[in-house]
Amino acid sequence: MSHYLLKTCLSKRSVLCVLLFNLWMPPAADGSAKNVLFLVVDDLRPTLGCYGDTIMNTKNIDNLASKSVLFEEAYVQEAVCGPSRISFLTSRRPDTTLLYDFFSYWRVHAGNYTTLPQHFKEHGYITQSVGKVFHPGRASNFSDDSPYSWTNKPYHPSTFQYKMSKVCPNKDGSLGMNIVCPVEVDKMPEKTLPDLQSADFTVNFLKNMSKSKEKKPFFLAVGFHKPHVPLKYPKEYKDLYPLSKIRLAPHHTLPLRLPLVAWNPWNDVRSRDDVQALNVSFPFGPMPEHFQLLMRQSYYAATSYMDVQVGRVLAALEENGFANNTIISFVGDHGWSLGEHQEWSKFSLFRAATRVPLLISIPGVTHSRPWETSRRGEKLFSFLDPFRDSKSDSSKYNDSLNATESYQGLDVFRSKGQAFGRKFVTVGDVVKKYVNSDVTLPFKTKALVELVDLFPTLAEAAGLPTLPLCPKDPFNTMLCTEGASLMPLIKNITQKSSSQVKNIINMHAGRNKREVDKNLETNILHYSYSADDNVQTKKFLKSQPSTSLNNAIKTLADHTLALNSINSTEIHYSQTERNTNNKIIEFKEDITLYEAARKCDPSFVPAYQDKQHDESLHHWKQAVFSQYPRPSVEPEKDSDEPHLKNMHFMGYSMWTPDVRYSEWARFTPSDYKVHWADNYGRELYLRGSDPHEAHNLALFDWCQPLVDIMSERLRRGWRYARPA
Repeated sequence: MSHYLLKTCLSKRSVLCVLLFNLWMPPAADGSAKNVLFLVVDDLRPTLGCYGDTIMNTKNIDNLASKSVLFEEAYVQEAVCGPSRISFLTSRRPDTTLLYDFFSYWRVHAGNYTTLPQHFKEHGYITQSVGKVFHPGRASNFSDDSPYSWTNKPYHPSTFQYKMSKVCPNKDGSLGMNIVCPVEVDKMPEKTLPDLQSADFTVNFLKNMSKSKEKKPFFLAVGFHKPHVPLKYPKEYKDLYPLSKIRLAPHHTLPLRLPLVAWNPWNDVRSRDDVQALNVSFPFGPMPEHFQLLMRQSYYAATSYMDVQVGRVLAALEENGFANNTIISFVGDHGWSLGEHQEWSKFSLFRAATRVPLLISIPGVTHSRPWETSRRGEKLFSFLDPFRDSKSDSSKYNDSLNATESYQGLDVFRSKGQAFGRKFVTVGDVVKKYVNSDVTLPFKTKALVELVDLFPTLAEAAGLPTLPLCPKDPFNTMLCTEGASLMPLIKNITQKSSSQVKNIINMHAGRNKREVDKNLETNILHYSYSADDNVQTKKFLKSQPSTSLNNAIKTLADHTLALNSINSTEIHYSQTERNTNNKIIEFKEDITLYEAARKCDPSFVPAYQDKQHDESLHHWKQAVFSQYPRPSVEPEKDSDEPHLKNMHFMGYSMWTPDVRYSEWARFTPSDYKVHWADNYGRELYLRGSDPHEAHNLALFDWCQPLVDIMSERLRRGWRYARPA
């Protein structure tokens, strides 16, 4: 809302303007700042209903997704727990944290970097850690980085100590330390499980915060363990996934042209009793197909078990009055291979190991306003039981999208050929009717993002000081980022809702495009931006039937707020800025690269030619990066988790919209130096024709021009791929 319109509103005392003013006001310093719920899940790949996996029963996460921006292309900086978590909690990449394993503390080993929770703590927030947030042990100074990061003592469930215990029932009645481990909770030590305890603690924390006289905002970080191995979960969740419906992974065989150094022999899986009984050969396997199905079934079941704990936390957020004033992020710390390429676990540069789910929910931006939900008696986060009213997969996910009506925060008109008295139709109505069509729905993006982007994003969303870009020598700078805030991207996505809804109406409602556009512009945009806002608003409201009065107010309020949400940063570029940004290297403008890709694969089609491609992404990151160390060229017993002193090779991967390219080079741990000239493997995958990364093209002579181009860009690194 501009200062002129605000002044006009106050002078004319419009009821609508009062509503808009109260909702638009930034957080005050009296405790009304937005809270943050930071949910992080161990070993979680995007195997979720909201990511289109039709077999999955993840109703609570899907419900959160319906009120969030969903990032389809989010990548970690190293696919192993400790380094990944330290990376996104400091917004630094592993080459800056100098943590590639679990055996050093970054404040001593690299630099005294400020963390995400510490930043909030230093700005008046109560910070609380629950479960696995930092990696426990030496990587967080055996204290979860206390007292730097946390106001309160971090909570760890007491039953986590039984992770390596023989508690999994075998067919003969004995107990084993298995990877496939459905259990009866009452028969477990302490008659509970770690994630149940973490959810219990979190529910009580929220209850206590609601009763506290000290109304400080909170930063609540909750780390759930499952689906990390062992796949131990209450056995009833297995019933959600009959073995007859489980399928093997696509491309579940060893890629023939994969460099040996790229292979991880999944030793954490091999160490389990039930896997050892299979006598699987080292280092490639394969795992017997019947056991592959059992592992996939248990991964799905463990994920649904975790989803229920997420649902309990979200419901507690609602019940204690925090749902409308809490920013929520949901993320996996890295992915997990479920048989793709004959691989299991993480510890690699494959997309299955490096890509994660990422959801960000911001009140007033990605979902409805507080007064709107209370008026309709709706809850944002009701608990959803996976065992109740189970429906078909597609309808199950569609149910979560029914909440679109509230999270879009925008009503549109369906013209009936009249100037007045139009019937209102909601976005939810349109989406529900056409959810299975090829329409791209709002609040989902294919923009390339990285987990180092989380820290600056949450800080900006909460109105805290933003993070400067780290200098090239970052070790003496305590607060900075090697990522980029996603807020301009989030605002751009959410602000497009009106135009996308118009497209849905035009494409599917059978209305005249010019008429619909005219009605929308006249009744929404004009009234939001008219110089005499109050007069125009009154005129518009008088034209509506009395039963539509609340809807009319809601329409205008939502549209204005969506365009003026939480930050004045713009992502709409002037022509001058566009000319500058076109200097970014991309397929659309780089004919040499395009020709090199076509020479490598004549069927190559660049991503920008896809009908769903978002042109605004040309101004976003053009590549994201991940890395992984190895002790040797050939797989060894410590290939998955080598100690720093044994790291002699480092693999670096780069994803662009069209290509994944990787190089494995010699690495000296004494000085952390990468020797690019000593190359021990390259990987090149064209994402459009080979989305599963099954066909490495780097060895073919006709692909050498493309390899040369991608190699140069990989070595230049992340600084040259940042948003313009």
